[in-house]
Amino acid sequence: MILSFNDKGLLNPGDYELTFDEIRHSIVVLGPGDEPQWDTAWREKLVDNLEIMVKQLFAVGINDI
Repeated sequence: MILSFNDKGLLNPGDYELTFDEIRHSIVVLGPGDEPQWDTAWREKLVDNLEIMVKQLFAVGINDI
């Protein structure tokens, strides 16, 4: 799935079914390419932490996140 930002700089509303690897290689983490202040390292850390939390939720039987 290719993600893109709208004219307000946001993802359009909806559900996006992506793997963590797909998120890490998407515009959400890597930026739109023309943004000099994009903090890729911080966004990678957020995805890392999200992956830990999701695995913990799966481990206790919560599958609808």
